[in-house]
Amino acid sequence: MQNLEQKVSEQEKEIEQLKQQVEELTWFFRRLTVSKLSDPKYPYWNWLLERNVSEEKMTLSEIIMLIFKTRYEQREIPARFRKERYEVYSDRLFSDQVPSLQEVQETIASVLDINNDLVNELLASMKDQGIMVDLCSQLLSQAPPSTE
Repeated sequence: MQNLEQKVSEQEKEIEQLKQQVEELTWFFRRLTVSKLSDPKYPYWNWLLERNVSEEKMTLSEIIMLIFKTRYEQREIPARFRKERYEVYSDRLFSDQVPSLQEVQETIASVLDINNDLVNELLASMKDQGIMVDLCSQLLSQAPPSTE
């Protein structure tokens, strides 16, 4: 019995060491993303890294943008997108209208927990990287001029 307790204790110590190593690697990675020069070929990826967007949130926001793109192109939204996971956004996602900047901002802002200015930055970075260029251009044309 004591041998089993010793093994459990050793494993708990190992787990704590691994947790600490993951935290340190995460910290180093964040510092690296802040200190590196952004590659102008990949503004969207840089935007995601600089804001520490998780893979799950990135994927969800990209799927939502794909749904908005489908609406923009006035095509039928595939049934696979009408899942429970997206139903929370159904009032904004599944309209027959061309998406407005406001509904894109509201939806993406709620997914990524950011403000509308950052949503506009995201759209600009996607456009600059060649992702959904027509949609992003159309949406950004609705934004008021920047006062910077």
